[in-house]
Amino acid sequence: PTDSIGIVNRATDSDPFFAIVDTTNGDLASGEATATWTFDTTSATLPMVFSFEIGAMGDFESTDTIAITVSADGSEVGSFTSSVNNSASKTYTLASGSTNTLDDPMSMNGVELSNVFTTFSTSSFDADSVVVTLMVDTDAGTEATVLRNFEINTVPEPGITFLGALGLVVILWRRRRP
Repeated sequence: PTDSIGIVNRATDSDPFFAIVDTTNGDLASGEATATWTFDTTSATLPMVFSFEIGAMGDFESTDTIAITVSADGSEVGSFTSSVNNSASKTYTLASGSTNTLDDPMSMNGVELSNVFTTFSTSSFDADSVVVTLMVDTDAGTEATVLRNFEINTVPEPGITFLGALGLVVILWRRRRP
């Protein structure tokens, strides 16, 4: 479905995303929806990090929950949990340029979310298998959450980064010598 309220400005951001709008409905009695992704990372260069982008806009309720858990070889390496500030308001700028002020904004791990994507990531880890679990429970009164770019990336070893920087310094130094 298309984004009819402008939570993502498609004129400036055309990357694909998926939206979470309403999990408390007649099709899902409990309201809690879960998705799990398993990644085989046995041939990956180590160490790795998991990252994702999230945006949220709306008048959330304290019962609205989004949680992302990342496990590497069975051990948790990252946990991202939403919270709602019931005593605050947030002004969102929509794709049309208009603004909309709504109560009760959502945060993820203490960072207030908006309708502009924010990136979160784990610390580095080594693993042969990575499991990412998304748990959502929202009633979609006047709110929406968007997610994208669930990624596992390798992290350059500090020694390799240092050697690369040292090589660049040597090249620049040799160029400047008469």
